[in-house]
Amino acid sequence: MAKNELYIKNITLKELSDEQSTMGFEGIATTYGNEDREGDIINSDAFINFKNNNSVTLPLLFNHNTDKVIGKITLTNGETEVKAKAELISSLTLAQEVYEMLKFGAISGLSIGFSVLNYQYRDSTDPYAGLIITMAELVETSVVTVPANDNARISAVKKLTQSEIDTLTNIIEGNIDGPNIKALKESLLNKLK
Repeated sequence: MAKNELYIKNITLKELSDEQSTMGFEGIATTYGNEDREGDIINSDAFINFKNNNSVTLPLLFNHNTDKVIGKITLTNGETEVKAKAELISSLTLAQEVYEMLKFGAISGLSIGFSVLNYQYRDSTDPYAGLIITMAELVETSVVTVPANDNARISAVKKLTQSEIDTLTNIIEGNIDGPNIKALKESLLNKLK
């Protein structure tokens, strides 16, 4: 692998809390010190984006296609991992489609894109054995269909929009009444299954 070549890594999505954006998710962008499917390992101090700041916001893409920006993602550095918090652009058709695929479970991972600035071969006699990434710059993160990391899987995605949550809350609290309320309540509750 040549230095400064764009390199792709995959990450895992985790459950979205109710305080997050209507179309968003949280997860683990990468973990340090473990081997991925390509045999590569990222050192805990590799990303130069975190040298002066603990977090960085990057474009969120679909399948690493720079023509398919679907939102933004904030990555926060930790001791053993990089956490991710993403927000999709709700007015974009592609972002809506990706969000529906996430909710359905058809898409199961994320992938970070970065430029490798420095590395070592894991086995000096076998350049295909994988790399130890010692310095890299994060440039984007993508929602992807097939992640390279065995543990890069979605654990949960928020299934109701904020408007639907507000409506369901008002129904449960008795603030909304009318002939179709029971059917609306059942419809919203079925989305949670």
